[in-house]
Amino acid sequence: MRVVHFAVTPLAGAPLRLVRALNAHLPGCAARLVDLTRYGSEDFGQDVVFDETPDLARELAEAADILHFHNYLDLDSRHFAPIDFRALAEKGTLAIRQFHSEPGLVAGRMGITPAALLAQPIPALVVGQFQERCYPRALVVPNPLPIHDADHLPHDPALHGPLRHDVFLSPTRLHSAWADRWNTKARP
Repeated sequence: MRVVHFAVTPLAGAPLRLVRALNAHLPGCAARLVDLTRYGSEDFGQDVVFDETPDLARELAEAADILHFHNYLDLDSRHFAPIDFRALAEKGTLAIRQFHSEPGLVAGRMGITPAALLAQPIPALVVGQFQERCYPRALVVPNPLPIHDADHLPHDPALHGPLRHDVFLSPTRLHSAWADRWNTKARP
């Protein structure tokens, strides 16, 4: 089974962690991630970068059994043109989307309303965090974390050098938890 993930932002490394987990723990699965561009940070890692190797991205998409979109992408997204996701789906390629942020943010970035986003017929996944409450039709899935990787173990200055980050939060919005409780990700 060939699964090709597409993302237009790093999403705190979640798409690449998912690709690595599928390859490590699902026999017969060959998963790849196509990022739109380099994001300017090596913290999360990348696989295929579309604006550097568009032909490879197109070949992967055309050979995929499943297209896995992250957050802001759907069958009509043109970020990865000339790849035509809808045409691939019409030829039999399965498609699924995974949400990582609340609907207002995703819909706003896509230029549609939250109601239009939630009405899209593409099957959806959501990690069992606050977002699951926002996507009632999405299947709740675990958030795979490589807990034995060095980045997830206690920091050892002798092995890793000085500490760069202690705890990192990536809030969707920067306003108070009292203004909009479920999308601040504990920022306040």
